[in-house]
Amino acid sequence: MKYSIELLNETTKLTLIIQDQLDCSFNEACEVTKIIFRQVRNKELVIDNSLKSLLPNFLQQVRNTTK
Repeated sequence: MKYSIELLNETTKLTLIIQDQLDCSFNEACEVTKIIFRQVRNKELVIDNSLKSLLPNFLQQVRNTTK
């Protein structure tokens, strides 16, 4: 797949924001970003103001799968 520079830049920004908000590693933030994209693609998640409140749950999912 080929992605635009703009999409890659915005994805990086999102990942860095998640890392900062959750005070987690960059790898964990990447995994959280992947969860968000997967759920949006599957129409399981709508991006709105409630997304921020879901971030800790996503991080817990990531940490549970890497144990």
